[in-house]
Amino acid sequence: MVKNFEIEKGKMSGDRITYRNLGEIFVIEIEEKNIEVGIIEGLPEEYFPDPFNKYVVIRNLYKYPDRVKAYAEACQYTNCIGATGAAPVIRSYAPMTGVFAYVVCPALNDAFGRKFAPKLARQADIDIATFSYYTPQVIEYHKYHEPHIDGESWISLHSTRPGTDMKKHIEQGGEIDFKFKSIAGTIYLDETFGTEIFLNNNTSHYYSKDSELWGTPPWYKENVGVYPEGSDSCYKPLIKVGGEYNSMAFYYDIIFHRPNYPDASDEDLKHGRLIQNIWFDDITEDDSPLWKK
Repeated sequence: MVKNFEIEKGKMSGDRITYRNLGEIFVIEIEEKNIEVGIIEGLPEEYFPDPFNKYVVIRNLYKYPDRVKAYAEACQYTNCIGATGAAPVIRSYAPMTGVFAYVVCPALNDAFGRKFAPKLARQADIDIATFSYYTPQVIEYHKYHEPHIDGESWISLHSTRPGTDMKKHIEQGGEIDFKFKSIAGTIYLDETFGTEIFLNNNTSHYYSKDSELWGTPPWYKENVGVYPEGSDSCYKPLIKVGGEYNSMAFYYDIIFHRPNYPDASDEDLKHGRLIQNIWFDDITEDDSPLWKK
């Protein structure tokens, strides 16, 4: 006689594996009233023309946010630099359903007036959830850390590295790939501090209307450091976005940003901060067969 085994969700099966029904965890229903589209005032229009100066916040993202949070807390985390990218977090990669491609991407397409695809999406029905945890100690230490850009957002735009003479590179037949621009998304799995957007007073990223090139100048250098409160900085704070439980904030990731550490609450400093990260490729100008479906 064949025995029927029913695996209880979230429990050990035969004391060997833990089973999760992803279809009952990652459910997204976006309502138009929960989408906020705004302009990051203070960015130079020459470098950040519309819509690259926009931010988007989507509230009440997950239908079952507590299930997503419980799933995230049950994952295993690592500080491996390959996973963290040198960010002051511990991070976990976990499978999730392809809800971002099916549900979030169309909303982003409408909000920005561009075409997006999840950066890590490789199959139609599966995606990767990147969960990041900031410990209370990290939050306290990095309270006055300067902002950053997400480095991978511009490296793929140039076949050279900073310090290379770009004009000479082009004259010698070098190519510049400007097809992939990226936006960063942060899902707040706690009621926590959001993200702060900055402008560097001394240098900026460029967008050339003539060539439609977008990226970081090869002469770009970033001043990075942790400064005591009250120290002068070359960065001008512009806006703060996100932080609400079960909301998600988006912006182009070559805009300077950082977690808004100074607004950390007592709860943040006691329990840390749990978020989900996702990046979207702007494929508006891309003609790759990968996206021709």
